Amino acid sequence: MTYDVSGNSLDGEVPDMCGAPGITYLFLHKNKLTGALPDLSCMTGLYEVNVSENGLTSLEGDWLGGSPKLQHFNAERNQLTGAPPSSLCGTFSKTLYLGHNAWRGSVPESIGDCPGLEVLDLTVDEASVDDGSAAGTMPSSAAFAKLTKLTTLALSVSLFIFLLRTIGLTTDGVFCSQGLGMEGTLPASVFALEKLETLDLSHNKLSGSVSEVPAGALSNLRKISLAGNQITGVVPLSLLTLQKLTSVDVSDNMITGVEEPAVLADVDWLAIDTLNLADNQLTAFPTVLRRAAALKTLDLTRNAVAGSVPQWLCQHSALHHLYLGNNQLTGAVHEWLTVDAADVSELRVLTLDDNPVSV
Repeated sequence: MTYDVSGNSLDGEVPDMCGAPGITYLFLHKNKLTGALPDLSCMTGLYEVNVSENGLTSLEGDWLGGSPKLQHFNAERNQLTGAPPSSLCGTFSKTLYLGHNAWRGSVPESIGDCPGLEVLDLTVDEASVDDGSAAGTMPSSAAFAKLTKLTTLALSVSLFIFLLRTIGLTTDGVFCSQGLGMEGTLPASVFALEKLETLDLSHNKLSGSVSEVPAGALSNLRKISLAGNQITGVVPLSLLTLQKLTSVDVSDNMITGVEEPAVLADVDWLAIDTLNLADNQLTAFPTVLRRAAALKTLDLTRNAVAGSVPQWLCQHSALHHLYLGNNQLTGAVHEWLTVDAADVSELRVLTLDDNPVSV
């Protein structure tokens, strides 16, 4: 039976619903419900529960992991606080949306008991972050290794949803996700999450350099964002050359460049169409982009790139947006755009503000 009273401006607390054990779909979202969501372990036939967009402050009991048939649970956009439940999901769980609340603390080790889990969202809104809160930890490598179907893992602070998919990140033994206040090493087994398609660890406090991606890992990764951290060093070729990777955002870090290949011709054509390197410490154009024929957007704003814009860049016929402001570029823009080999017919935006260039 489906019980749907969503979007009715219901207020007050959620009543004890053990008198209605036949409910399989429970939809209470988009109301004004407050207080605790009661223990629903008595409702053994539940397949899906949606209590999102209310004012709930806690989840009573530890029933999520023990519900025998529950596959989908959504309690995002409430006022849930404290550490996430110690038992988050069970054998049949597929999606667990607990994001846009005020969680702080560790992701429980019991996450490994959910082999069918595809989505786990524990995103924390920026306004709820208190840097004085106790740090939490990531699950162990053993727990992560069991999540072979996981496609979305969200743990970061968000101005909007930041999706954590996986990439290796060296952090001097520390993995810090400001959203949950977490510390600890990033389990190496995240490389085994082969179905992951998007990584977003934006606006945390990650430091160190981006690790080499092991051969065969992250084969389905399409989008990566590590923006707004404290990452140093160079972006490795093993990341940029992933066959399905189309979008990379490593802006607002302390990155000094992109790894240069020993022989450019040995690099396969990159699939990347969007690369954001703004607000870093680059001093030169990454020459590996000569192998990025599909590149549509390149942002190098606010670096220390010096010299003239290379001629090979104006031969990228797919280029739509080129942001080069606030660097140390020199030379004549007109000459670059009109050179015989130039093909900028698709170029829509070119910024060169705050550079000592000439027209």
